[in-house]
Amino acid sequence: MSTSYSIEDIINKDILELMGAKNMSDEEKLKLYKKIADTIYDRVFIKIDNMLSDKDVEDWKKVLDTKDSKQIQEFLQSKNIDFMKMVLEESLIYKTEITSLMQATK
Repeated sequence: MSTSYSIEDIINKDILELMGAKNMSDEEKLKLYKKIADTIYDRVFIKIDNMLSDKDVEDWKKVLDTKDSKQIQEFLQSKNIDFMKMVLEESLIYKTEITSLMQATK
């Protein structure tokens, strides 16, 4: 039996609900959410790397190493990179991919 999801479902529903995994334990959910977030951030960082010159990539890595959110934000703003917009876009892409994968396996 295949369930079809609308765009509104993908945007509004929790990813675990879309995956059919909402009955997981809280500990399992937290682990899965962390893996999902790590994947999304990795994708965003790769996109940022691809947007920057080689010199800027070196500077970006140095700023990231500081783990100073203010410095990171200032660097991104100086390059006209909207980090939160990129995270949102990648989140929606990821949810769409997971939903498609889950539909294909049902």
